[in-house]
Amino acid sequence: MCILSIKAFITDLDGTLTDGGYYVDCNGCVQKKYNTRDFYYLSLLQDKGIDVFIVTSSVDDCDLFRMEKLGIKIFQGIKNKRSFLEDDLFPTTGITWDDVFYVGDYPNDFECINRSRISACPSDSSD
Repeated sequence: MCILSIKAFITDLDGTLTDGGYYVDCNGCVQKKYNTRDFYYLSLLQDKGIDVFIVTSSVDDCDLFRMEKLGIKIFQGIKNKRSFLEDDLFPTTGITWDDVFYVGDYPNDFECINRSRISACPSDSSD
């Protein structure tokens, strides 16, 4: 199956685009470490006309700042990702599960992983 037959790449953030670690300063400001190669390849997907969405349960300002700078659509504070995609994102974009490559690593990603056309998870994902 050709990757270009998908219309959307949807991924979790913590543990997929980061190593899952947080840096927290004495004022409570959260910082995360991203790999620049991930964003290079996400931009290639966008250049090919594939929509890229990040759907995360976290609400950290550093994520919002970074994704806005890169032009990547991010949805934060999403606890039930399947419901959010089916009830909110899919109706507004015309995307269906058959159009999706989904990447996640946590239990709230599992339903999406199982429903999407193509899916993946990091090697250290939750069982």
